[in-house]
Amino acid sequence: LPVYRHVFIDVGDEQSIVSVVRDIRVRKEAEERIRRLSQALRTISKINQLIVRESDAERLFQEACRILVEDGGFPMAWVGAAEPGGRVRPLASAGDSEGYLASIEVRWDDSPTGQGPTGTAIREDRTVALRDLATTEAYAPWREAAAASGFRSSAACPVRRRGAAAAALSLYASETAVFDAEMLALLEELAGDLGFALQAIEDRAERERSERDLRAEQDRNRKYLEVVSGVLVALDRDGKVALINQAGS
Repeated sequence: LPVYRHVFIDVGDEQSIVSVVRDIRVRKEAEERIRRLSQALRTISKINQLIVRESDAERLFQEACRILVEDGGFPMAWVGAAEPGGRVRPLASAGDSEGYLASIEVRWDDSPTGQGPTGTAIREDRTVALRDLATTEAYAPWREAAAASGFRSSAACPVRRRGAAAAALSLYASETAVFDAEMLALLEELAGDLGFALQAIEDRAERERSERDLRAEQDRNRKYLEVVSGVLVALDRDGKVALINQAGS
């Protein structure tokens, strides 16, 4: 806002007023931008701490959304997964007090409800930001619901699994033009960390399933060997004895 300063000076026998006007809006906008970026950095750091200790994908996404809302200051955050039929299925969300997600349809195909930031982020595997939801034509299917929830700008980042966009992290702001290049770079880093964590969780679960299946197979083989009266010996791939029944021991 403009700041006015009045100075009274004497000019001969008359007194004059000199007014100095200084517009501090640029400085205020820069200060607000720095505040938002600092807040985002602290929020991402907290989520990265969560990533290190969380081994369940559903809890990871839910807690990440909660932190983005409570610590990051975003009015709403959600993670949606791409389904084979073209629908985006919500996996986790926070801040959706007005039932926004329940009132809309989001897709990632070429249909009209696939042209928003979330669907485009998944379909085209790139970050998408909308500066003003009220004037962006592609956001028309959700404009009324967004206005009812107080959302004025939005961004979505792909969450990649094994190199392909499997989901999207979507965020909203109550002001326009919040998601500038620096903010988007931080959110892309966060989405990348979430994708890496998702893949690590799935890889760990797959290893555990394989180990369980192997143990179950070994148990079945051992029981079979024990009921055979003759001598039976099982060799591993290197030709070494892996199992031998009681008759052969």
